[in-house]
Amino acid sequence: MAALAQERLGNRESTPAKSSMPEKAESGDSKKAAAFLRLAKQLLEIKSPKANEYLQKTIDEAPESEAAQEARMLLK
Repeated sequence: MAALAQERLGNRESTPAKSSMPEKAESGDSKKAAAFLRLAKQLLEIKSPKANEYLQKTIDEAPESEAAQEARMLLK
C-alpha cells in the first residue's frame, strides 16, 4: 500500500520542501516595531510618561528598521 502511494505521489523526499513563509529581510519584526512607534507617537501627543517605554520597545523589536531610526530621533 505504501509503495502504491509513493508511486502516485512521486518521491517527494528527494526534493526540498519550499516554505510558504517569506524570509525576513531584517532582524526582528518591523511591523510590530511600527505599531509600537504609532502608539509611542500617540502617547507623546498627550505627554504620557509611557511614550519613552514604547519608543524603546520599537528599537528593541527591530533595531535596523525605519521605525527604530525614527524612535531613536524622538528619544533625543
